[in-house]
Amino acid sequence: MGCCSSTARTTAGSRKKLPEVSWHCGVNYCHGLEVEGIPLDRYLEHFSGLGRPEQHQVVTKVVEEASTSAASGARAGVCHTRTAKIGLLSWNVGGISDHRKDQGAGLEEAVQGAAAEVLSAAVADLGPADVIVVGLQEIISLTPSNAMKGTSSANESRKNKSFYGWPETVAQWVELLAGGLNGQSSVSQDHPAYVLYGQPVYLFGLLLCVFCPASMLKHIRDFGMAEKPLDQKWKSGAKGAVACRFVLWDRSFCFLNCHLAATTATSAKSSLRTFKQRLQQLEQCWNEIKFKSHVNQMVYPVSAHRAIFLLGDTNMRLVNNYNCHQACQDFHSYTTNAIGDAEAGYRELWELDQLTQELSKPDQPSISERPLSGCLTGQLSEGILKNWQEPLVDENLGPPFPPTFKLAVPGPGYSRKRVPAWTDRVLFRSDHAEPAKYGSVMQSKVLKPPRNLSDHDPVYAFFNVECTSIHPRRLGSLAREVRKASMGLDERKSQPPAATRRFPSTQQAQQAALASGSMAAHEEEFSRRLSERLSELEDPSDTAAASWLLQECQEECWMLLCRRLEFSLNDSIRPGLDLNWFEDVPGEREAYQELDAEELAKSLQEVMNTLRRDLVQNTKPKMSKSSSTVVSL
Repeated sequence: MGCCSSTARTTAGSRKKLPEVSWHCGVNYCHGLEVEGIPLDRYLEHFSGLGRPEQHQVVTKVVEEASTSAASGARAGVCHTRTAKIGLLSWNVGGISDHRKDQGAGLEEAVQGAAAEVLSAAVADLGPADVIVVGLQEIISLTPSNAMKGTSSANESRKNKSFYGWPETVAQWVELLAGGLNGQSSVSQDHPAYVLYGQPVYLFGLLLCVFCPASMLKHIRDFGMAEKPLDQKWKSGAKGAVACRFVLWDRSFCFLNCHLAATTATSAKSSLRTFKQRLQQLEQCWNEIKFKSHVNQMVYPVSAHRAIFLLGDTNMRLVNNYNCHQACQDFHSYTTNAIGDAEAGYRELWELDQLTQELSKPDQPSISERPLSGCLTGQLSEGILKNWQEPLVDENLGPPFPPTFKLAVPGPGYSRKRVPAWTDRVLFRSDHAEPAKYGSVMQSKVLKPPRNLSDHDPVYAFFNVECTSIHPRRLGSLAREVRKASMGLDERKSQPPAATRRFPSTQQAQQAALASGSMAAHEEEFSRRLSERLSELEDPSDTAAASWLLQECQEECWMLLCRRLEFSLNDSIRPGLDLNWFEDVPGEREAYQELDAEELAKSLQEVMNTLRRDLVQNTKPKMSKSSSTVVSL
């Protein structure tokens, strides 16, 4: 089942560890079904009040209805399946001339117009989408002086609580992205205007933004942000990742925008070292990036999401194969010549691409027909990219567009300083996402006269993601039906005759009193009614918030009640009157005490009367749907 890991972390101000969501044993069981981004079985376990067998019955029924909904396309009783259109765009803008020698930030007006043209061309290729996620790299110059500043969305939010309290360069790029995505008269009834959702996530030169039509804002929930610096020297984010998550139509999404370690030398040894470093950085992102949900107070690692996308400058390079080097002394010339022959040339270069080789290595046959020598020989970080895919379509074995790096600026063409490579990529990990488009925007073909703004061309990808929405009220009704049927079976079970009943021994009574999981029938019935009341809420976030608040209040009330009962018990215990039969037991005379039952009953009656008076005097609790909090308890 989807479960909470025991390694859940404790956040500042909390008294206990927050539960960590995991799918490691529940994907097949729940068929990937979620409620507000929480695995279905985990949601039932945490919020329904059902026992494990009853939870299993509900999951089985919902899975059956989900299959019916997916096959017919119609609304079933509990589930409704629809497709989310997700567009991704990644661009390393580090080559743009923007006063970097002075401050490493800012954008010239002339450059802004040209950049907006490139972005508009990418949106035109993508087509209408429900969500467009844009990841930029090197929005400021990666210099040591800028690295010392440590600019990040977390740091800036502490300094300035204003929604627009972003650094100047971030604000400029957000405005530029919004204009570019809505430029060239692309706004129409079929293609509405895109607006920024949430806040931009930024770390040094990295920026991640989520855009969607205004009509989609009400469907996206539980937005979260995370940052992960990966540069070992400064820990500034010169190399690193920024990430965000949200829930759309009950499907959990996670997006990572990364800039990985670059290759600084041409030797095979250096290439191998930096390749290993990049794989380790990807593993760090997978294991260490986590989000805290402010809706349900749970911790979501990257792996807890059902649709995960990675985009950015991976810095993966082409391998200078030994045979190729013998055939052509100038590897750069060999590469550019192969690029000119798109059909056969791309296939030759795919066999030399580090990421393509790594993705094809674990579970699929190698794309290379001959053994490769060079920097990829040997066992390297096996399994790091297992289950990751590149959004290849039309049976391609590698990126179906020209290498995106390193372009000459202003160009056109490739720079002689580096061998061309597919450094800018998109990867995904999901059983519910189907790639539809994967390409790049060649700046030299968009801009007139032909030129390059950056030494990287932007890349884009388009996905159709299956989302199965679960109606919370209907799910609650189904849970109540299962619960009622289960209670009916329990009531039909024969009860033992009164003559055969025995009072428990003292030891048994103590064990029963101390058992934390036991409840009387009326207590269980009250808990069931409370769960039903919560499940009637329209918004699942209200249900989650109220459940957590009620649970905390219950724990606090139980602690106070136990202390009050302890006082009553202590007041009713007194020394025993007849101690003669303890004379043969050394040391027991002082320990002997007896209970004044009348005094204890009187004291407990006072406690109950006080609680009853408070219950009568207090008004009926009201629950706020707008703020997702309990107004009064």
